Amino acid sequence: MPVQLPPELTPVRKLTEWSIDPYALALIVLACAAYLLGVRRVRLAGENWPAGRTIAFCAGGAGLAFIATSSFLAVYWPVLFFVRAFQTVVLLLAVPLFIMLGLVFFWTLLRVDPVPRQYPYLVALWVTAAEVVGDAALGLSVIVDRNLIAGGYYHALGRPWGPSLASDQVLGGGALWILGDLIGLPFLAAVLIAMIREDEHEAKVIDAELDAADQPGADEAEAKPWWVADPRFSDRFAPVESKIPDQD
Repeated sequence: MPVQLPPELTPVRKLTEWSIDPYALALIVLACAAYLLGVRRVRLAGENWPAGRTIAFCAGGAGLAFIATSSFLAVYWPVLFFVRAFQTVVLLLAVPLFIMLGLVFFWTLLRVDPVPRQYPYLVALWVTAAEVVGDAALGLSVIVDRNLIAGGYYHALGRPWGPSLASDQVLGGGALWILGDLIGLPFLAAVLIAMIREDEHEAKVIDAELDAADQPGADEAEAKPWWVADPRFSDRFAPVESKIPDQD
């Protein structure tokens, strides 16, 4: 089925050209309704649910999903490679970043709520860094590729306006690279901040334990160095007087 070419994409048409997908819209509305129903049940049970998470899901995740499937992105992705790349980044990276906060990948790594298994923050740093590098590698590979991706399809469109097919592909590679990193870097920063806060908390706990050990009346055995209490080394650190044999 041939694709009907839309009019030339201009800055004004980026705001005015919309094509609402009823199936995508219905799915987004149902997801928001189910989320709000869950929030209501949590609050009726006497638990607190931060308003920021509701805003992140409904305005951030669902809002971006609606824009990606109904705005000019939905109108021009069949005819412009860079628009398709932009839409892909939004749907695969930006939307999950908002709707999954506290769930699955982000939930287990950021640990906003108590989790059954706590992975070290270094794991999150490596995973996030790999994702950032992967986006850059993919984008650069698209930019330097001399062969047109889906060249036959785009040649058959015969688009008379906009960038050339080669320039369109370069713009698409740039979108994959730059937008992917822009989305990944905030999560990397969040992991770093969480790791720093955890280290500060552990340092305070250790300081409190040391202060308690130094208080008068603290257990003398607990205040001694570990090697003094170890039977393998305790004799080496005995008072000198006790080691001198009796001359009588």
